[in-house]
Amino acid sequence: MTEISRVKGTKDYILEEMEKINYIIEKVKETFERFGFRQMDTPALESWDILSKKGVGGSDILEETFRFKDKSNNEIGLRYDLTVPLARVIALNKNLPLPFKRYQIAKVWRYGDVSKGRLREFYQADIDIVGSSSLLADAEVLACASEALKRLHIDFLIRINSRRILFSMMKSARIEKEKMLEVIRAIDKLEKIGEDSVKDELKKIKIEEKSIDKIFDFIKMDFDSIALEGREEIENLIDYLDGFGIKNFKIDLSLARGLDYYTSVIFEIIAKKEGKLGSIAGGGRYDNLIELFAGKKIPATGISLGIDRIAEIIDRFPKKSLIYVALTSDKVLKKGFEIIKMLRDNGINVDFDLMKRKLAKQLEYANSLKIEFVIIVGEEDLKNNEVTLRNMVTGEEKKIKIENLIEELKQILSNKLI
Repeated sequence: MTEISRVKGTKDYILEEMEKINYIIEKVKETFERFGFRQMDTPALESWDILSKKGVGGSDILEETFRFKDKSNNEIGLRYDLTVPLARVIALNKNLPLPFKRYQIAKVWRYGDVSKGRLREFYQADIDIVGSSSLLADAEVLACASEALKRLHIDFLIRINSRRILFSMMKSARIEKEKMLEVIRAIDKLEKIGEDSVKDELKKIKIEEKSIDKIFDFIKMDFDSIALEGREEIENLIDYLDGFGIKNFKIDLSLARGLDYYTSVIFEIIAKKEGKLGSIAGGGRYDNLIELFAGKKIPATGISLGIDRIAEIIDRFPKKSLIYVALTSDKVLKKGFEIIKMLRDNGINVDFDLMKRKLAKQLEYANSLKIEFVIIVGEEDLKNNEVTLRNMVTGEEKKIKIENLIEELKQILSNKLI
């Protein structure tokens, strides 16, 4: 028999893993909508011409992009983020009211190294504001992302920098203009591969030793000691963040972001207790991206939350209660089905045995699914118009009249974190 396995870098989400993902998405979605973002969706497939256009993602991300030809010989790629498809949507829908605030929660694909928190197929949750050049828009997306993470009880830090500052720094270090994006892509790998490896990459693209030294001297400097283009926009963003009550940020001159389309302010969010996991969110301003497809300049900014990485951090989360109905014999089936329908009609999640097993096996099955409450429908109980409610955690049992069952269950479940 052929050995079967998942494709490397992918994941099956089952039982509590899927419940956790859904819980995170639900909290994130609620927050996005509270901030006035409206949902949209785009195809997983994009034309290779869209994904590979100069000035969009860049060479590093294209090396990680899943690419193939369809039966009509068209070159297609799986989307590597949700921002490039948004730019295409804006170009195709010229009458959208601006600013356009959208969110999208979907899977993306990147053929990168696989490790904890790094998959090749993973969920992203994006918010973007299209049409505003004001840094108020950047503050708004950071405020929204911050609120979503707070609702998930994650302690985090926002790192902020500006591509304009990095470009100014490279100009002063005498980096050739055509090599600047390559330098940024190398700096972006600093936390992942370390300083020596980044220096090696810079040497490979023929950056002089003295220029490399200047780069590393600069990115280790304090923000207060620099006087470069881009400083003022960082200061303005800080003022807006202060207005939103956001204090947990730092200016980090080593922050680069790897995609080519970023133009000015950039940001990443890291979880304090899981620093080695990498960023759990990242984004920035991309004022030139949409112009590549639309033919006119439309400023935009956004941030993407990594749902799978967030799931790595969250240990405990509230689970939706599921009631299990144990039918003890064929004689109770009819009444048991009536009870099941009654519970479901009243918004209570219910499962029951589909294999006509003995009561002990049904209880064992419910226990394996970590179901806390089981309703036992027995012949003797039905004679008194009752059922038995069993707490699978404590073993406690209680007789309940069927006419009082809904009220009793809702009372029990309302006292739980569900």
